[in-house]
Amino acid sequence: MIIGITTLPIRVKGILESDYDVELRPLAEVDFTQPETLAVYRDYNWRDLFRDKRLKTIPFEKRILLLVEPSNVNPSAYVVPWLRRRFCKVVTWDRRLLATDARCRPIDVNPFAEPPDYPENRFAGIPFRDKKMLIAVAARRVNFMPWSNYARRNRAYRYFDRELPDDFDLYGNWWRDFDFKNAYRGVLKTTDFAGKVEAMARYRFALCYENNARQPGYVSEKISDCICARCVPIYYGSDGIEERVPRECFVDARQFKSLAEMKDFIVSMTEAEHGRYTKAMDEFCKSDLAKRFTRKHFSDCLAKALDLKPRQPASML
Repeated sequence: MIIGITTLPIRVKGILESDYDVELRPLAEVDFTQPETLAVYRDYNWRDLFRDKRLKTIPFEKRILLLVEPSNVNPSAYVVPWLRRRFCKVVTWDRRLLATDARCRPIDVNPFAEPPDYPENRFAGIPFRDKKMLIAVAARRVNFMPWSNYARRNRAYRYFDRELPDDFDLYGNWWRDFDFKNAYRGVLKTTDFAGKVEAMARYRFALCYENNARQPGYVSEKISDCICARCVPIYYGSDGIEERVPRECFVDARQFKSLAEMKDFIVSMTEAEHGRYTKAMDEFCKSDLAKRFTRKHFSDCLAKALDLKPRQPASML
């Protein structure tokens, strides 16, 4: 099988080509008149109607839509059914689409740091007393769609900038210095996922707000990065997170009536109480549940959705 695809992380491409009988190429390099070919469009949207002339030349039965971004990032693919109907199959994590559209196939969002790579707490040598209180790592984003979580997240950042001036650090792209008087620290010195985990490990808690908290099924790398760091996530996301991550591993931000109540909770947590969360994260990273936060799991879900055949070992050829 030859698949032409718009974009795909290089590590996922390597897993798919190693484990399955498939070769992935840029979309423009594939002749879709040939048998055993598929076209995968990642996060197709209304702009593609005008800038992509190739889709209409590809047979309908070979068109696959892969939805990774949530609706506040790529709204048209979710709210305009006609766009999705341009494809014979839709691969998505969105439970509403999976429940209402027979053409949809399930997948989980692709992670960055992988909990199975952190079965032991690499950061156990950092004493609780030496850890700063609170961190957030996120880019500055603005979105006026009602299902976006950015406004809620930004309110939390501004609150803790004011109320914990010496104990809250914010890292990320595109923030402006005048947005915060105390918290903003620029971008992380090491911007890959391992660097993010190492930075977060020096904090007790992380504000962990998903980009979208209204679409059931959307669970991104944000919570798994915290767990790898053994930095307790203050998590605000969509329903269903408990099916992916045990409740003992995170603090549900929805339980607080106000940000002031959230602040009192984290400031008053003892070392012993924090240790119980750390122990739960240790156990999670060693469990089968953690495998859902791996590129291998993402690749296997995608392969199943595309009906790819496992590659036969060389000894069997």
